[in-house]
Amino acid sequence: MEKTNGIAPENAELLQEESAQPKAAFQEENAQPKTASLAKKCAAEFIAMTLFVIFGCGSAMGIAKEPGSAWIFQVSLTFGLAITVLASTIGHYSGGHINCAVTFGLLVAGQIGALEATCIVFSQLAGSVMGAGLLSCVFQKGTDLTGALGSNAVSEAFSKTGALLAEFLGTFLLMYTVLETAVNPATEAGRVMACVVIGFSVFLAHSVLIPIDGC
Repeated sequence: MEKTNGIAPENAELLQEESAQPKAAFQEENAQPKTASLAKKCAAEFIAMTLFVIFGCGSAMGIAKEPGSAWIFQVSLTFGLAITVLASTIGHYSGGHINCAVTFGLLVAGQIGALEATCIVFSQLAGSVMGAGLLSCVFQKGTDLTGALGSNAVSEAFSKTGALLAEFLGTFLLMYTVLETAVNPATEAGRVMACVVIGFSVFLAHSVLIPIDGC
C-alpha cells in the first residue's frame, strides 16, 4: 500500500476533508451580511433626514422665486442628489428610506416589521425637526426666500384635489422605483445603481410638484 508522508491515501483524504470543514464553515459564516441593530438604523435615518432637510430645503430658502434663475431645476436637482448621496451613505444600516412614505411602502411589501417601521418613522420625523431647527439658525429673518423654512403649501393656481393627485403620482413614482430597483430580486445585479435611479425619481417628482405644492 502506498503512503503519503507516512499516511495511507484514504486516511490522508479523510484528514483533508475534516480540516476543510471548519474552514468552509468559517467562510460561510463570515460571508453572511451582518444586520445593523434597530438603534443604528434609527440613528442613521435621523442623521440622514436632518441633512436631507438642511440641504434640500436650504437650497430652496436661498434661491426660491429669484427672477431670472432656474430655481425649480436647481432645487429639484438638489433634492435628487441629496437622496442619492444619503441613501448611498446609510443604505448598509437602514436601507436608506429617508422618507416616511418609503418606510410605509416597505412595511406593506413585507420588507420590514411594524416595530422597525414605527421606530424609523419617528426617527425621520425627529430628524426633520432637527434639520428645520438648524436651518432657522442659519437663515436669519429676511434671508429665507421661501418665507417658511421651505415648508409646503398648495399654490393658489392649483386646486387641493389636483395637488393631492399630483402628490399621489409623485409618491407612486418614488415607491415604484424603490421596489423595482432595490427590492425586486430580478434586479439584484444592478442594485449598485439603485440609489442613483431613486435619486433621479426624486428629481423628476420635484420638477413637476414644486410649482404645485412644493413637493
